[in-house]
Amino acid sequence: MADKDPVKNCPVCGSAAAARLVEDYFQPVLRKRYSILRCADCGADFSDPMDNPPPGTYPELYPDVEAFPGMTADWRFETFFANVPAPRKILDIGCGWGLFIHFAILKGYDASGIDYSPQKTPGAETLAPGRITRTYIPDFLRQAQASSLDAVTLFDVLEHLDDPRGVLREAARILNPGGLIAVTVPDRRSCKTLINRHYDSPPHHLTRWDPAAMQAALEKAGFSVRSTVQQPLTFAALLTRFVSPVTTFISRTASGAPSGGAARMEAGQPARRSIQRKAAAIFGKAVISTVAAAPALILYLWCLLFKPYGPAFFMLAERKA
Repeated sequence: MADKDPVKNCPVCGSAAAARLVEDYFQPVLRKRYSILRCADCGADFSDPMDNPPPGTYPELYPDVEAFPGMTADWRFETFFANVPAPRKILDIGCGWGLFIHFAILKGYDASGIDYSPQKTPGAETLAPGRITRTYIPDFLRQAQASSLDAVTLFDVLEHLDDPRGVLREAARILNPGGLIAVTVPDRRSCKTLINRHYDSPPHHLTRWDPAAMQAALEKAGFSVRSTVQQPLTFAALLTRFVSPVTTFISRTASGAPSGGAARMEAGQPARRSIQRKAAAIFGKAVISTVAAAPALILYLWCLLFKPYGPAFFMLAERKA
């Protein structure tokens, strides 16, 4: 895949004003260097070049992203349900595993979703039969009927898109007058330990946001912001992020199948070996979490004093008439 030309205008607001360099980032798998720039007008950070990962490389670049998160309605969904009462006709853009659609239907919303992931859309179809369209987001939005929806949601999606301005404009077009858009993105102001900086860098995340930049982007797209909700900064979340690299390695080691001679030695008692590995993994995670608790608590207190922001924020806006 050929590289795109250098970014000349801000992909969030279209400004041609000179952008300030925030960070140079080297992607180790692609062996490619990216510049992260901050727009002088809207304040959003964006990647240069502004290009998505090559087809088929996503699992290699970000192996943990495709994992099923479990049947839990997280803070994003609960915040939406608390602020946007049913019934509404909703499109979940970038629906992933379809969890939001599943819970929304149970609560009385008329919800459907779009996503292109070949790993996630079959699972989404299982959770929300007949409600999922597998397609590219821009293609779907361009063909969607104008003024046909009460609400659209972009939960942890906008930061992945190479044309966020175009998607927000199309979202405004397909909403009824007074229709709502709900967006969640990582908060670039948060304590860096709360966000995996590898995942929050190009080509995984092509833009970075704070509430002021998101409000500017939504207003330029034809919305009026109604409310902003910060994801809580919790010690449990920080401790999980603090120890996750080690615990992930332990989990993979525990679940990995032995090979060669080891496999032949275990052939007679696979169940016993599996139980032993799982028990060792549980014990290892407990030990790591205990050891990490004290430094994580110190970091948590530091974040409360100097970086009192959770890892993400939710913004709800209304389409202007």
